[in-house]
Amino acid sequence: MDKKIIKALIPALLLTKEHKIMTEKAKETLVSQDHDLEVFVDTKKYDARIAGVWNNFFDEWRGKEYDYLLVTANDIQHDPKCVDFLVRLAEEHPEAGMVSGKVERDLDKFVKEFGKRTYAERLTVGFPKDPATMLFRKGVIEKIGRVDELFPLEFVERDYLYRM
Repeated sequence: MDKKIIKALIPALLLTKEHKIMTEKAKETLVSQDHDLEVFVDTKKYDARIAGVWNNFFDEWRGKEYDYLLVTANDIQHDPKCVDFLVRLAEEHPEAGMVSGKVERDLDKFVKEFGKRTYAERLTVGFPKDPATMLFRKGVIEKIGRVDELFPLEFVERDYLYRM
């Protein structure tokens, strides 16, 4: 597989020390061994909250050079294989405009399996249960457009995925 260009967004309001620590961990663990990954942390406050952050990021990259855009939450830590597995899954399934990985909410299990996960080529059709890290294929934002800024926080990604 060719090396892909990935631009990643971590939206993060850094209101507390805990927010800063979470965001640093999210950024530190967002890595790729196989691809060119550039991570942007957006700490600006937008009137439209999370939708405003997404739209700013999408507007920045619309029509520019990249293979994938990745949007992730700032309150998670990524397995070191996460990004490369997502790209592999997307490359094996060109019909998918977006792919997302499984989120492990059990910290003890996450730590135990950290870096030891194996690739599972399953593609589940429909909405991800917990879309904390999403990889969008080039062309999706040009086709779908901007995020609807009227949706509340937790529904922004679901509305966008529904429109895909």
